[in-house]
Amino acid sequence: MGRWHPEREQLIRACGIPATLLRPCGFTTNAFDWLPTLREEDYVLDPIGPVRAAPAEPPGADIAVAVTLTEYGHECEEYPTSTGRGG
Repeated sequence: MGRWHPEREQLIRACGIPATLLRPCGFTTNAFDWLPTLREEDYVLDPIGPVRAAPAEPPGADIAVAVTLTEYGHECEEYPTSTGRGG
């Protein structure tokens, strides 16, 4: 997955259509999927490798999407959609 996203972003950029990329580092709604490795290994298994990240809450990501779709000036921009509450 770590390579899949940048490759797709390059394809989007290459097509010439002004696009805004939103990059959540994960969603809090996936927390139950983390339980097995948290219980057994004391970490969250993530496809991009060991990182510290603050997962986005879906309502926060929804707000980011709404703003980029309804306000001018976001064309060809890239935004992380993290809540910033990570440790």
